[in-house]
Amino acid sequence: MDRPPPLEQPHPLHPAPSPVDPSTKKKGCLGCLGITVLVLAILFLVPYLLIFHSPLPVKWLAGEVAENSNLDGSSIDLSGVGGSISKGVTVKEIVVYGAEGDSTVEGFKFHFNGLVDSIWNKRLIIEELSTERAEFVVASSFFEDMTDEEEEEEVSDSGSETDTSKDGEDFLFELQELRFANSHFRSPDGELDIEIPLVRLAGLKIDGESFELEEVEVVSDYIKVELSDASPVIIDGREMPFNKKVSGAFLPGIHEAVIAEIKFSVEFATVGGKTSHRILFFDGAIEQAMLADGVSRVQFKNLSVADYLDCEDLVMPQNFTLMAREQDSAVMLEPGEFTLGTTRFETAAQEVDADAPEEAIIGRAKVGDYEIESKVRPEKDRIWPPISVELTSKPELGPRKLLALVYFQRELSELTEDEKAKVERLHQSQSDPVENSPSE
Repeated sequence: MDRPPPLEQPHPLHPAPSPVDPSTKKKGCLGCLGITVLVLAILFLVPYLLIFHSPLPVKWLAGEVAENSNLDGSSIDLSGVGGSISKGVTVKEIVVYGAEGDSTVEGFKFHFNGLVDSIWNKRLIIEELSTERAEFVVASSFFEDMTDEEEEEEVSDSGSETDTSKDGEDFLFELQELRFANSHFRSPDGELDIEIPLVRLAGLKIDGESFELEEVEVVSDYIKVELSDASPVIIDGREMPFNKKVSGAFLPGIHEAVIAEIKFSVEFATVGGKTSHRILFFDGAIEQAMLADGVSRVQFKNLSVADYLDCEDLVMPQNFTLMAREQDSAVMLEPGEFTLGTTRFETAAQEVDADAPEEAIIGRAKVGDYEIESKVRPEKDRIWPPISVELTSKPELGPRKLLALVYFQRELSELTEDEKAKVERLHQSQSDPVENSPSE
């Protein structure tokens, strides 16, 4: 009878492996997978938190702004910067150091719905935009720089409409509350010194279909503002569905040159996904509106600036009546008129390049045997007066004789002493006397 083979004995130095429990192997694989997922989550989560929910990017950006702000002798310093790009920014103090004085903003807050939400859901909801105190030094160069920036924006955007559509879809803009407290504006020469304790706006909402505004409040001894409903208006044959109007007035205390209330109003409407406006100034003597085709229309209706501003001794057009349309920096002027003293000037239809500083509105008049030309252009190098007027005549007259003829339609030698004094004051007020004119 055959005997079964002997069982193989394990080597004493190499014991036989223990049987593997399947559940233990499964747990080990799951553990490795969990660790891998955790590591990947940390690798993605940490940068996400640092970028979107920490103050590091905001502080870095503030440092870049401060480091690269030394332009034209000015610089910016930001302290107490906090917040995140997902919720907003807070700055304890912003200081702008300028050659003519330092400007300071304290307690700046900007809270919004978040960068991701704004891009993904095509909406920008500003929950709060506020300051606690501000001191602004407004130099004359500020107005010049601001005008240049506005002209560049007009060239790139063909007007002042607000487009609320992105990629063919409606884009929502909402400003829940804007609040600027304790603001002080002053100029280095002391001509401007205005305190505005409070400016507040709430419930602003703009989308492709409507314009909403719930509250407007201004607390000041120099400006009064109120919010009311508006009615549709026909402009160039098309109805503009204005529904809200901000109206008010600049009061005489705002500047020594203001001698009467300067009333204004701004109306808003949304047409074809764009928010348009109409501005009335000087009791409606100036009307600016954005038309549906992107053309900005400005109309002057018998404007007499001397009714509101002290310009008695300035060469300043009165009874100004003109229509202008602007698109892509080209301004088309329709025939109009204005007066200087007792002389009425007529303006012909002309095209003006808004970017050319030498461009002017040309008016012509005939007094006796003299043909007189007046060139009126905006003055960018000074705050007051805001325009300059250049007078020439054929045959040529000296500046005083020409002013006497324009303002009184008589020879200088025929004027009374008071009239001659008036002519002298007008002559002295002109910053750019007529060049190459004959002597008196």
